[in-house]
Amino acid sequence: MSNDLTPAEVRFVIALRGAGPLGTPPTGLARALGITPAAVGTLSYAIERKGYCTRERYGMRIFLRPTPQALALVDVGLHSAPGAQGTQKRRAPRTPGG
Repeated sequence: MSNDLTPAEVRFVIALRGAGPLGTPPTGLARALGITPAAVGTLSYAIERKGYCTRERYGMRIFLRPTPQALALVDVGLHSAPGAQGTQKRRAPRTPGG
């Protein structure tokens, strides 16, 4: 399986980077990213398989934590991250219509 991240997975890892010492619950991550909790579950499974996230259970609650590999990805910079190249469009400046 490839370790390349899609642009959605890169945004997920960036949001996960801001987790506290226990990590972040999937519902909080869903609110931060503006997506449904089901989408967070799907993304977290994919990212966990790629080695960028761990899932830990404390009682009845689930917390997602970034792995050292995810922290290194964000620290190095997303421009050199695999799968993150070419995600931004270049915009031409507006010219007065005339």
